[in-house]
Amino acid sequence: ICGTLIILCGAANYATAADAKRVMFLHSFGPQFKPWSDYARAIRIETIRQAKWSIDFSDFSLAGARSDDAESEAPLVQYLRALYLREPLDLIIAVGAPGASFIQRHRDELFPTTPMIFTAVDRRRVDHNRLSENDTVVAVNHDFAAILKTILQVLPDTKTVAIVNGVSPNEVFWHEEIQRQLAPFTNRVVLKWYDELPFADILKDAAKL
Repeated sequence: ICGTLIILCGAANYATAADAKRVMFLHSFGPQFKPWSDYARAIRIETIRQAKWSIDFSDFSLAGARSDDAESEAPLVQYLRALYLREPLDLIIAVGAPGASFIQRHRDELFPTTPMIFTAVDRRRVDHNRLSENDTVVAVNHDFAAILKTILQVLPDTKTVAIVNGVSPNEVFWHEEIQRQLAPFTNRVVLKWYDELPFADILKDAAKL
């Protein structure tokens, strides 16, 4: 009897695992990279809470998104193709702009029919011409002009605005976009960019402002 129960329990567990929905999180830089990690954690918790079936989560990160080396994507593309060719995913959740861009660039060769959610991403970073009827975009709209207007309303004597950015492809995009949106304010404030300085040097320079 005990042997039969063990066999039956094993079969039941196998059936449950086989019936689980397969959901992949694609993280833009890494699973612990803030603020996107906070969004991903909240989405995962809420998905588990609301789901009416078991979920088999998998996580992948675009470590190469910190540079503009396109060749670094090739191994990940090959791995994902080999991993999910026979057993397709039920859903892909791309968190952040690099994740959304990667998925859209390689969708045809990897996941042509898999439903996708693009989230924690600015609407300008999604190629809407490539979206399919199976896609959902939960985007934001960064209004940097509104942010600066608020600063000047609260602190009207502000003369310098320091902007802490970086030099990854994602941050290069935002440097240009912020500069474009804040161009009308350059006659009132000086925009001081911290793009290439080490963090310790940023602290020292900011302390002198």
